[in-house]
Amino acid sequence: MITNLSNEMVKTESVKIGLLLEIGENDVFLNKLDKRVSVVSMQNNGVVSKLVLIWRVFQFLRREDADVVHIHGFFAYYALAVLLLHRSKNFFYTMHNDAYNEGTVWDLRFAFLKRFCFKKGWIHPVTISHASKQSFTELYRVDSKLIYNGVPTPQVQSAGLEKFRLTPQTRLFIHAGRISPQKNQIVMCEVFKQLIEEGKDVVLLIAGKEENDNIFKEIQSYICNRIVYLGERNDVPSMMNESDAFCLFSIFEGMPVTLLEALSVGCVPICTPVGGVPEALENGKVGFLAETPTVEACCKSVNDFLALDDNRLMTMKENVRKKFTEFDIRNTAKEYVDYYKEIINKRS
Repeated sequence: MITNLSNEMVKTESVKIGLLLEIGENDVFLNKLDKRVSVVSMQNNGVVSKLVLIWRVFQFLRREDADVVHIHGFFAYYALAVLLLHRSKNFFYTMHNDAYNEGTVWDLRFAFLKRFCFKKGWIHPVTISHASKQSFTELYRVDSKLIYNGVPTPQVQSAGLEKFRLTPQTRLFIHAGRISPQKNQIVMCEVFKQLIEEGKDVVLLIAGKEENDNIFKEIQSYICNRIVYLGERNDVPSMMNESDAFCLFSIFEGMPVTLLEALSVGCVPICTPVGGVPEALENGKVGFLAETPTVEACCKSVNDFLALDDNRLMTMKENVRKKFTEFDIRNTAKEYVDYYKEIINKRS
């Protein structure tokens, strides 16, 4: 999301990204950044402690002559900067998940301070769906600006996925997301294991970074010629363009970028109704919504998709593409810039 937003904003604004992590030469997202976007790492070619990072973030922001400081996650690292620089900087904070499921355990220890800064108006909060806005209001007892996530219209190219279709009738499913408890990949694998055992002509492709070793080891027990792990990829929209459906059976979400990428190429989404997902989908018309993130419910939704004839499938794909117009990154970036200017003008 930060990559997409920066690439769009740099067309009209000066944009610099400060990373808490080291800069990796093979980083999928950094390699997608517009060359006009400056990138600085707080790690300085070596892993440092949390306290050192907090100080480096403060020093970095203190030196920067920026109208806007846009924070994405891990508030604890920015707390000192906000407390000491809020009079000279305009801080914005985007909450990318349900408020109760956001952040690490360490980050949650600073929730009281985050609430204080929101109430004082030292940070201007942004939420990405009506569901995330509601959870934010309940937890922090302050209002937030709602701006939907967005993605650019992709320039698709060959992703080489046709080789995974085992017959001309094979339905190809793609899942893209980091391997983590949130994404519920074990349930997804169990769903497709059952479908395969029932004789359904389906193939599931999984693309994502190995973030959780335990879950990844369990996923490996499902790997076969019809459940395939592709590793981390940098061509997700192109893969979706060559797939029939996109699966996301998450336990919680904000407004997932991978879902919006699926919409952008007409890849039919099959998702759980968490976070802002129901705001992007309409069960049976624009994708499918499982009732719960369980094997039974998700299996039913996949079977509902498999029951579509070719005409109904083509109609749904067209509905999916039309829905994407609401989540174009150009709209998202414009809303953010307009909001930045609104706050700046109020302070001037």
